[in-house]
Amino acid sequence: MTESSIFSVVFIWLTIRAIWLYVNRLGVLMLSMANDGITGFSCHANAPLISAQSSGVRLGVTSAFALRWRHHRPIGFAVGRSAVLWFAAIVAEACAGSHRPSVYLRESDPCVLVAPPHSTPESITVALPAALDDAGQHQRRTTAEQFAVAQSYETLFDVDCRGRPYPKLAREWSVQLFEGGQRWEITLDTSARFWNGDRVTANDVLAAWRLTANTASGALARLLAPATAVIDDRTLFVLQSDSSQLIFADPSLAIYRTRSESRWREGTGRFRIESRDSAPANGITLGLARSSAASRVRVHSTSASAARDALDAGADLLVTDDPAIVAYATHRDELLTLPLPWDLTYVVLASESARLDVSATLRLTLAELLADAVRADSRIAEPPLWWESSHHCTGPVGTRPVAPARTSSRVVYQSGDRVAQGLAERLVALAGSRSARGADSVLQTLLPRLSRAGARATAAALSPSAFAAALHAGYEVAYVLPLPRFAVAPCHDFAMLLRAAPWLESARTAGLPVFPLIDARSFAIVRRGRLGLSVDADGSLRLLDGAFGKNGRP
Repeated sequence: MTESSIFSVVFIWLTIRAIWLYVNRLGVLMLSMANDGITGFSCHANAPLISAQSSGVRLGVTSAFALRWRHHRPIGFAVGRSAVLWFAAIVAEACAGSHRPSVYLRESDPCVLVAPPHSTPESITVALPAALDDAGQHQRRTTAEQFAVAQSYETLFDVDCRGRPYPKLAREWSVQLFEGGQRWEITLDTSARFWNGDRVTANDVLAAWRLTANTASGALARLLAPATAVIDDRTLFVLQSDSSQLIFADPSLAIYRTRSESRWREGTGRFRIESRDSAPANGITLGLARSSAASRVRVHSTSASAARDALDAGADLLVTDDPAIVAYATHRDELLTLPLPWDLTYVVLASESARLDVSATLRLTLAELLADAVRADSRIAEPPLWWESSHHCTGPVGTRPVAPARTSSRVVYQSGDRVAQGLAERLVALAGSRSARGADSVLQTLLPRLSRAGARATAAALSPSAFAAALHAGYEVAYVLPLPRFAVAPCHDFAMLLRAAPWLESARTAGLPVFPLIDARSFAIVRRGRLGLSVDADGSLRLLDGAFGKNGRP
């Protein structure tokens, strides 16, 4: 027998013995894992790769399989490890052939839509369905601005998707109740910094609120600034009578300071808004604050018709309410489709008060008649609805003007709002039908002026400024508009609603003529492996980074 033949026989014998040992050890290993406890077993596209943990071992194969266990006793670890890898490879093959889920949530935090990648890309492209207004303001006005501001400006704390507060600039807070109000003691986080690295002090907080109080959106700041006392660099006392403990999370109370060299005020967020010169013509560029890294987030506006093109061009994040775009993205393996919270409730404001004996059943019937009129992800509006508790609000909200004489037969909505358009057109169709004009019809009871208009009723799209003027005047037969489902300061928001439509106040005691129709939500479409994303109660999306905590600071 030649030397090569002997080597071949030995090799075959060793291979057979190794396979037998693997099979034998695999059974022992599985028994040991059952005794010691499997801490994780998943088959999903986002499972992490191999990593070591002090409490045990975490193994992963490709990006499709993850297996974790605690090992406390030696069982031939070298052989056992090979057996597990062999077993994992088999399972990984099975996982690879299965359909990857389009929505991934971390079990540890349901508000985290996508876990952050291990490293931040140099450039992230965000496409949002709204025009950007580079007016140098920190308040949120559009979907695109809401995203840019959420990354760049911070309040004392925010509210997650479950309605729970979590710290931003504040480290801790407490409240003491007394007759007529509440006294809040707020302690700032020592790591809170402006974009240039300066520490945020209690005086900075008060100064920001005083600046905001002089703006059109500064109603809450005008309420809180005079009631705030600075105790030391990190501590504030605030007296306020609003019943909501979440009032400090209102975006209008974000902390900032003016900068002479920029149109944008200096914030405290992880990203800073860069000047228009370095941004695309139809967007804003965000750069990392307090970092020398060159990472950039480019926020573009896009029309509904161009949303699919934005995805094909490589957009890393797209927010849309178009079912066709969502369906298209669902069949793209490199994309995740993530439903966002129900953040809007579409209502119809009636120009004539409903009777006191209107039942909830009739309101539900009206919503059911309109539920299929929209081309978006929607559901019949569900309680709780913050404006329905307005009787708890105290304090003057203005005069009670008598509703003016109305000759219009229009149902109006803001142009560009496809959901409101579908609802308005369906209301007009119902008014023009023979059954809707009957004495016992739903419209006759809830919207009598619209029912009387009958076939003369029309749906009209108005520009934002024209819609605001019409809503304030109150001469249209009905108004279809979205209201936020979540309110951190319900009494304040209710006062703002009455300020926008003062004629509602005359009907407040007889039953507020605000009829909820449907809840609506959008979807976030995310390119896999490019960014981490979380969502707050008001639908705000926040970019996450593995090196940063929940409050955006190391």
